[in-house]
Amino acid sequence: MSPFFTRAVLLLGVLAGAPRADVLTVGPAGSGAQFTEIQAAIDAARNDDVILVRAGTYASFQVEKPLRILRDGAGTVSVSGRFRAALVRGIPAGEELVLSGLSMSAELPKVTVLAVERCPGTVLLHDLDLTGVDQVALGLEGTGRTVLLHSRVFGGVPGTGLLPETVESGAAIDVAVTELWIADSEVRGMDGRSSWTMRGAHGIEARRSVVRVWKTRVFGGAGSVRSGTGTSALGGTGILVAEGNLELLGGPGSEVRGGNGVYDPFLLVNHAGGPGVSLEARYPGSAQGSTATIQATLPIQGGFDGLSRVQAPNVLVDAASSFTLSSQVLPTLAPAAGRVAPGSSVALLLTGNRGALQVLHASLRTGPISRLRGVGGVGWLDPNGLSTLASVILPGTGSSRLALMIPRRPALLGSTLYLQTVELFAGRYAIGNPALVVITN
Repeated sequence: MSPFFTRAVLLLGVLAGAPRADVLTVGPAGSGAQFTEIQAAIDAARNDDVILVRAGTYASFQVEKPLRILRDGAGTVSVSGRFRAALVRGIPAGEELVLSGLSMSAELPKVTVLAVERCPGTVLLHDLDLTGVDQVALGLEGTGRTVLLHSRVFGGVPGTGLLPETVESGAAIDVAVTELWIADSEVRGMDGRSSWTMRGAHGIEARRSVVRVWKTRVFGGAGSVRSGTGTSALGGTGILVAEGNLELLGGPGSEVRGGNGVYDPFLLVNHAGGPGVSLEARYPGSAQGSTATIQATLPIQGGFDGLSRVQAPNVLVDAASSFTLSSQVLPTLAPAAGRVAPGSSVALLLTGNRGALQVLHASLRTGPISRLRGVGGVGWLDPNGLSTLASVILPGTGSSRLALMIPRRPALLGSTLYLQTVELFAGRYAIGNPALVVITN
């Protein structure tokens, strides 16, 4: 029996335990779907149901129960509203909500495109395109755990304060009192608008929160200048953490950059770039600062000033804050695609230390947040439903590809398969980033 076939059999065993749920369909008028709007399907759904959304344009929605709302088939599922695209609220502890395959935007300035509020449970955001022009693209407040995977986030509110110390710029991702995990994604703060003098938006701004980042690129926006206005045109910060904890865990493609400042030739003012990472107290003079653990080889770069002479700090810390560099290389995992149809396969790229043993695990649900003594990384898969799919020894390149096969069973539509690797290298165990594959057409 070939290894390829063996893995298919093992995956079949995992999916055999998939809980049965009702499947509701949403599509444009005339498509044959049960509903023409996402909100109507949410209202009709029960806890843990699946809502499959076909390509089309839909109004904003609000969801307050654990569901899986997934794009079905090819094409774009666009969700837009005047004040927001979607609001997620009140997902109970021990439950999870999944949003996957949606493109979201809003109409009014200085609003939040996708808001997640007061959710003790887990909110899984997967394969999303979030765009906020002069808007916060993703706002999180008071959530137990929000996981952003395989997504693209662009937005922010460029600042317009008269003095640098009064400038405020809403970030592309704004986080408060939340645990946020990001993997295999890109986050960009908006540049200042060229018709005015503005500070670039931050990529991520987190207050009293825990932020963990793997395999992700984060950029602060560039400043903009209209000569003679006298306002600030600083570059935005890549990641700003106030009174919180940041873990930049690295992996291929990881990068954090501050935005560039600009030069005002009329006033002869040279505006500084933004730092790559800023760790600070929430309020000036507070003794409660921020901490960070940063993978030592991860590229972090501060932005340049308007004359490209002075570079902002790669990592800026105030007197109450600190960071440490970690030499440990953690394993990472990236599916080639975020979704796969029954009867087909998806390629997985595993990376880590050369010669290390990596074991791929899968689960149908998220699990508790855990740290194990002597084990690097953070655990998350459901230990009660955990299955081993395959094991590999990483070659000299430090990477290996596996083909994950999905059985041809229509009943699997709407299932979410969570993946994570555990690596044994030089006598030490380490846990990699979370990944997700959605099974849809």
